[in-house]
Amino acid sequence: MCIDSVPRSDGALKRTLMVGSECVIADPARLVCGRRRREHELLFASWEVRGRPYAAGVHTVWVFGDQLNRRLGALRHATPASTRVLLVESRAKLCSKSWHEQRAHLVIASMRRFAAELRAEGFVVDERRAASFSEALRAHRAEHSPSSVLAMEPASWDALALLRREGVEVVASDQ
Repeated sequence: MCIDSVPRSDGALKRTLMVGSECVIADPARLVCGRRRREHELLFASWEVRGRPYAAGVHTVWVFGDQLNRRLGALRHATPASTRVLLVESRAKLCSKSWHEQRAHLVIASMRRFAAELRAEGFVVDERRAASFSEALRAHRAEHSPSSVLAMEPASWDALALLRREGVEVVASDQ
C-alpha cells in the first residue's frame, strides 16, 4: 500500500492510494468504505505529516530496546499525526556490561524491525546511533523541537534516573 500525489491544474494535489495493483482515488472526504476505513484515515493523516514540518503540539515517544510493542505504554494511544517515535542505539549501553554478541544483535535487529513496522503504520521514526542516550536525546530535541518527550517507565533504575534528569515525562509501565 502506498500513496502517490499528482499536482492538479488548480495547484492542489490529487492523492492516490495504491492497494496492491488497484488504484483508489482518495480525498479525505471520499475515503474507501468498509472495515479498513480507519486504517486509510490514519494512513492519510501520516502522509500529510510527512509532506511538511510537524505543527506545534506534536510529541515524541522514546522507546527503549526492551519495550518494542505498539500496544504498551506511551505508544498505546499514539497516532501517526501527532507522534514521532525515537529509537536510540547507544554505544555506551552496549559497552556498559558484557553482552553476548547474539543478544546485542537480537536487540538491535528487533529495534530496526520495530521501526519499520511503525513506519508501515505511518509513524515518523527517528532512529539514532549515538555515543549515549543523553547525546541522542539532545540531538533529537535540537533537530525536531518536540512539544514533549514521553517514555514508558524503563525496567532499570539507571534508565529511570536518566529520563528524570533529561526532563522526559514517564508513563507507567504496563508490561
